[in-house]
Amino acid sequence: MTVIGVVLGEDAAQGRIAAQLPDKQVNWREVLPGALVTALMLSAGRYGIAAFLSSTAIASAYGAAASLLVVLMWVYFSALLLLLGAALTRASLRDVSQAT
Repeated sequence: MTVIGVVLGEDAAQGRIAAQLPDKQVNWREVLPGALVTALMLSAGRYGIAAFLSSTAIASAYGAAASLLVVLMWVYFSALLLLLGAALTRASLRDVSQAT
């Protein structure tokens, strides 16, 4: 149940970002697929990074800098997924506008 709640919360946040940032009016229905894909990828990425960190000895290899390295990896990964979700939303909006 908590995983579903987290995915729905991330979906709402991604949808809010995608609906508010463009210069034109965007409906929630148009934004929802890209936001849902982004939220699912963020959740999968969180588990993937947790599995990576639990299976490697990154702290012993880098010492105190390991926590900074992990934070930088997560920020990079999250930004990449946010941009991918925005690209998916834009592509779906372009398909909808060309169909009409």
